[in-house]
Amino acid sequence: MSVNIDHQKNSITPSTTTLDIDTTGSLVLPRGTIVQRYPSTEGAFRFNTETDYPEIYLNSSWNEVIQVSETPSSGYFIKHNGTKWEATAITSDDIPEGTTNKYFTTAIADTWLATKDTDDLTEGTTNLYFTTVRARASVSGTGDISYDNSTGVISFNNTSGYVKKTDGDSWYHPHGGTSGLDFAVKDLTVHGTSTVINSTIVTIADPVFAIGQNTVTQSKDRGIEFKYNDGSAKIGFFGQDFETSEFKFFLDAVNVSENYSGTIGGFDLSATSVNRLSDVSASDVVVNDFLKFDGTYWVDTVIDLNDLNDVSAASPSTNQVLKFNGTAWAPAADIEGVTEGDAIAFAIALGG
Repeated sequence: MSVNIDHQKNSITPSTTTLDIDTTGSLVLPRGTIVQRYPSTEGAFRFNTETDYPEIYLNSSWNEVIQVSETPSSGYFIKHNGTKWEATAITSDDIPEGTTNKYFTTAIADTWLATKDTDDLTEGTTNLYFTTVRARASVSGTGDISYDNSTGVISFNNTSGYVKKTDGDSWYHPHGGTSGLDFAVKDLTVHGTSTVINSTIVTIADPVFAIGQNTVTQSKDRGIEFKYNDGSAKIGFFGQDFETSEFKFFLDAVNVSENYSGTIGGFDLSATSVNRLSDVSASDVVVNDFLKFDGTYWVDTVIDLNDLNDVSAASPSTNQVLKFNGTAWAPAADIEGVTEGDAIAFAIALGG
C-alpha cells in the first residue's frame, strides 16, 4: 500500500481505504485543553488534558468517550458509580419495582396474609382446628364437679361440702375460711350478660389481651373503660372509635350504648421523633407527596430532579439528557447518530 503525505495540507492519503500502522508501539492522540480543540470537524479525535478523557467531535459538538474501569465478566453491565463508569454486576436494587411482580417486603407480606384465614390452610395432624365437639370431649369432671360434654355445661355440686357461704360477706369460700381457690382447667369459657371480677389485682399471663368479637356486625367502640375519682366519680376511655376508626382517648367520658364521647385526653409525646410533630405542616397532602423542610417546617411537596444532591437540572432544553460534568448531573446535548460501526472504530482506536 502506498501512502501519500501532503505536507502542505497536513494530511496522509493511503491508496486503499485502510491505513495500517505496522508497529509494536502506540498511536499517541493529539493532546490539549478545551480551548485548544482544533479542528471542530466531524470525526476529529483527541485527548482532553482537562477532563483526562478521550473525546470525539460528532454532531457539531465534542463528546466524551466512555472509559470503563474494572475487569468485565460474564453478565456484567456498565454502570456509573457517581464518579466513573465501571463494569459491575447489578442486583434487584438497580431495577425499579413493577406493578405486578412486587419485591418482598414485610409490609407487603403482612398485607397479603391479612386477607387469609384458617379456611385457606389445610388442617394438620397435630395442631387441629378448634371445634365445639373436640373442646367438649377434652374436658371432664367428677366428684363435686360434673360435666355434660353434649352441652359443654360444667356444674358444681358441692356434695362434699368443700365450699360454704359465710354470713360475714355473703361470698363462697373454700371450706375453712377465706383462703384462695385455684382452678386448673384446659379451657374455660364463661357465658353471661354481665361478668364482674371484684379483685384488686388481676394478672393475665397471655401477652395479648383480646376484647370484643368479630363474628357479628356491631357498631360499638372497642377499647378499655376505666374508672377514677378526682372528687367526683368519673370514667375514661381509650380505644378505637367505631365511627372514625381512629384511636381516641377521652377523659370524663360519656358512655352511650358503648359509644364514647367526652373531653379528649392528651398524650406525652416527648420521646417522639420530629420534635413531637410540632414542626410538621402537611394539611394538604396528596398522593406521592414527600415531607421537605422549608427552613421552619416539614411541609408536604412533590420532589423533582433538582431535589437530588448530585443533579443540577434547573434549565433543561428539549432533547437534552443528563450528563455527569464531574460534579453533578446537568443538562447536556444528547449523543445522536453514533452507529455500531462508529462504536467499533472507537473501540479499535482505544485498543479495545
